[in-house]
Amino acid sequence: MAQIKIFQSETYSSEIQKVRECILDFSESTKKELIETGYLNDYTSSKLWDISSEFGRVHNKLMTVLEGHSIIAYHNTRLADPSKVRRNGLIFSDERYIESLREDMQQLEIEEEMIDDIICKVVKERDRWEHNGVNRRKNEICFIFDIDYYKDYDKFLATYGGEFLEFALESIKRNGNLKKYRKIIKLGKPYVIEFSIPFSKMDRYQKQDIARYMLEEWIHLDIRKDEVAHQYDGRIEFEIPAENIIELYDVEDSFPDMDRWLFDETHY
Repeated sequence: MAQIKIFQSETYSSEIQKVRECILDFSESTKKELIETGYLNDYTSSKLWDISSEFGRVHNKLMTVLEGHSIIAYHNTRLADPSKVRRNGLIFSDERYIESLREDMQQLEIEEEMIDDIICKVVKERDRWEHNGVNRRKNEICFIFDIDYYKDYDKFLATYGGEFLEFALESIKRNGNLKKYRKIIKLGKPYVIEFSIPFSKMDRYQKQDIARYMLEEWIHLDIRKDEVAHQYDGRIEFEIPAENIIELYDVEDSFPDMDRWLFDETHY
């Protein structure tokens, strides 16, 4: 299955390139609308539902072509043992995550009493979502489409990941200082994980957004003759297997603003 980076044309297949060429065949009136509209994303968001419109037809065609592709995306996280991601892929926050958290803390030689304290808080947070044996929490994996924007999501690089741990620590922060938990919060090193997502597995709304982002990019470059930021993110509700992990990039471990917010007592 062909892998593409949605904002890098050199990764496009010939089928996608042909769809891109279709926007040059838009009528002059449609091109004029695209050039003069002040809010392109509002225009495209409304037109994609209108299959009788020129934009709607091309959007629908791109959605069909993308079914045979995988989308390359990026996930910010903090890892004590990067080999776990290479072996297991990106997994949800469940019993496997809790066991991995315990292993990572033991590897760092955290005091056993503190390990038990953290695990107890994480389990309590997990159980808070359960009702009649059913976990009501929606499992998701967040990602961005352009690695150049990874610093905009540095929260996930500054602290050890996992929503259960995050929520547990938030409850601690409301009631006191997090300094005693600093070694746990700062477990491991920050990484940006590059991976592929089969377009066919995504839900319809995510697919629509991806096709819209690509068309907006082409409109900016080919019709409006300007550029646009790529600060887009997404979420999926399925895990990423190890074979879909492409690369792990280690990044600078320096987050002074986040650290002040977490550990400076004057912020309480």
